[in-house]
Amino acid sequence: MEALPRTVELFYDVLSPYSWLGFEILCRYKNIWNINLHLRPSLISGIMKDSGNKPPALLPRKAKYLARDIRLLRQHIQVPIQFPKDFFSVILEKGPFPEPWFSPPLVFTDLLS
Repeated sequence: MEALPRTVELFYDVLSPYSWLGFEILCRYKNIWNINLHLRPSLISGIMKDSGNKPPALLPRKAKYLARDIRLLRQHIQVPIQFPKDFFSVILEKGPFPEPWFSPPLVFTDLLS
């Protein structure tokens, strides 16, 4: 008798490279690990603001670590993730969401099928 799948909830932020990598890993292994993946959007910027913390990318030491960590994870996980060269101007001037903005759960749900 096959075990029932366990439910895994991924709380993700569309701006977080770690969310993307986590999403890729969970999708890659969801059948092997026998899981049902439920996506839960969140805005880490709101959490950062409410807690008084600054995003890692705005703190020089954390930004340096983040860039190196993502580069190593990209190689290990084999996901073609990279930051735009003008990351801060894109986020600060254009905003994090394209127009028209589509709900990430809808976009990710299509990828899960």
